[in-house]
Amino acid sequence: MLDGNLDLDTYPVEKLIQPPNWQIITGENPRDSKFHVIIPAKNEEVAIRSILQNIVRQKLPNESSLIIDVILNGTTDGTADVIEGFNQEFIQNSEDKNVSNRTIRCFSVKEKGKIPALNFGRHNTQSDILINVDADVFPTDNSIAKIYSLLKSNPKCATASVLSRIANVKNGVSVLRGMQEYYDAITRDNGAIIGKFYAYKTSMFPDFPEDIMSNDTWLEFTSIQNYGIESVKFLGQKSESDVAVYYHATSSSLEYLQQLLRWESGFQCLMRQHPELWEACHLADRIEIPKKITGIMRMLQDKYQDILR
Repeated sequence: MLDGNLDLDTYPVEKLIQPPNWQIITGENPRDSKFHVIIPAKNEEVAIRSILQNIVRQKLPNESSLIIDVILNGTTDGTADVIEGFNQEFIQNSEDKNVSNRTIRCFSVKEKGKIPALNFGRHNTQSDILINVDADVFPTDNSIAKIYSLLKSNPKCATASVLSRIANVKNGVSVLRGMQEYYDAITRDNGAIIGKFYAYKTSMFPDFPEDIMSNDTWLEFTSIQNYGIESVKFLGQKSESDVAVYYHATSSSLEYLQQLLRWESGFQCLMRQHPELWEACHLADRIEIPKKITGIMRMLQDKYQDILR
């Protein structure tokens, strides 16, 4: 199991996935390791190919297996066709032993919304650890191996997240970019399970409630409530960390304002529907994040009307 002095934020993935090290750190033989990733997708025709390319080239132990389930919910565009085309190309080019045990599947759920997709994924997982990834992000190629080994090596850890960073830091309106970097810094400093990329032990949680919008916050607070503050872990908090999930910052002030409103309303909805999680919210020191989001929204509304269009 994991040596208490081993820092997965900086530990080289090439060492991590070597069979002897993997056995010591995770407690399992690489051939017994099953990585199961679900990607909820709604009208991701443009982005889905990139995330699939990203996931299949993850650095994982030889002889381990990887299943990628794309779960369509309310999709009306050509996302399914792009997935099928990519899968055919992948099968034709998968003679390399490092990717021969990697499978891509596509499902569609009747119910609209992300929650039904997430619950479908957990009901069909082939691993005790389920990794959830958004369709429009770019994890570093060590993300899956590191988050899996973090959960496997720590019996007290129920859920973990790889924290996010902006990919296009030099693009877009400087005010907006600065605000988004500020929000990312808040989540890194406070520690917050982020929906862009997180994993959890399925046996330790019930289905996601259908009455919530913030599935990631519900997961974090439920973990703290049931198992304590040490049950939630993060990768990517340190500046020297080599693991992160990158995303494209928005260049539209109005789009960013709408995004902040969704986050704020999602948090308020969660706490209204599940007041039993307030104690966990305070234990996580997360009460300040919604306040700071509100402050960013007010700044956008009050001082930058000229770019809100």
